[in-house]
Amino acid sequence: MTRWWLFIPCLFGLPGFTSQAAAVEREQEAANSSDELAERNAILSKVRAAIAAGDFAALSAMENEFRTSRARTPSGIWRLAMFHVALQAYLAEGLEREGGCEYRDAQFVQRWGAATPRNPAPFITDAALLSQQAWCFRGSGYADSVPADAWPKFRQGISAAAEVLDKHSALAASDPEYYAVRLDLLRAQGVSKATFRAVLDKATAREPYYHRTYFNAAWYYLPQWGGSYADVEEFARSAADRTRRVEKRGLYARIFWHLDQCGCHITERVADWPTLKQSMRDVYDHFPERWNGQYFADLSCRMGDTEEGHRYIKAIHPEATDDASFAALFAVCDNHGRNGG
Repeated sequence: MTRWWLFIPCLFGLPGFTSQAAAVEREQEAANSSDELAERNAILSKVRAAIAAGDFAALSAMENEFRTSRARTPSGIWRLAMFHVALQAYLAEGLEREGGCEYRDAQFVQRWGAATPRNPAPFITDAALLSQQAWCFRGSGYADSVPADAWPKFRQGISAAAEVLDKHSALAASDPEYYAVRLDLLRAQGVSKATFRAVLDKATAREPYYHRTYFNAAWYYLPQWGGSYADVEEFARSAADRTRRVEKRGLYARIFWHLDQCGCHITERVADWPTLKQSMRDVYDHFPERWNGQYFADLSCRMGDTEEGHRYIKAIHPEATDDASFAALFAVCDNHGRNGG
């Protein structure tokens, strides 16, 4: 099952790794397999249609509705997050090496801001896309692989994105995506932990439960950005503590689910399994969507806890009524665990 929107780093903190629009299209193709996917697809389709029609009022109305309602999808993800993911994907044409790192939709975003100047979304989107352009110039490799002539373009792009947020901060900060983008820029600027933490604290004081704030913040604590795996685990715990009143321990699992897509086996290396297992249960108890259960089954089997994996397999396969029906499913899980994922 494709899980692009939650986890692909180019959408959440590490721009430039893959084509965002292509990821959106792949997800739409699978939209009939789950209530979660169907709802995400509906949001994506509405955003794409409004962009195609140049319907700025519709785009701003969606942002306002999702922000003020704080509504979630069946898996527990903010609809507002899906809205911003769609915007940043569909307006990113040209923001890849093959496209010359060209911000082709800059005028569209600027016209949108002029048409609805009291809506925060166009300014946040502009900053996010300027950041993507900067990362396109830089590339996704480690610092020593970046061409010398790419660094000025990267720094200039990150500064331009920050200036957009600074200029419109009084308005844009009403949408929690503002801080998600801001934190990503701070990571790119290499700010100190104290500076980063101060902005993170401000963001979560204003809106404690917006997942993308924590997702973008988590990348800052990875070793390649000057942190450590211990920092990542500590951050996930502190995020879960901060959101416990609504999420219980669920954000711990969501953060590692997000980071897991780095392909670096970070969950196996870093996460505390008893804590992660309880966190997954907290998510699934509140949002018993097949989307969640499938991933939690996969992860449990990968971590070698086949008993927990069987528990989720049973939950997401109500059509199976006896042990024989589950035998093949359990066998896949058991082999997964024995083979270390």
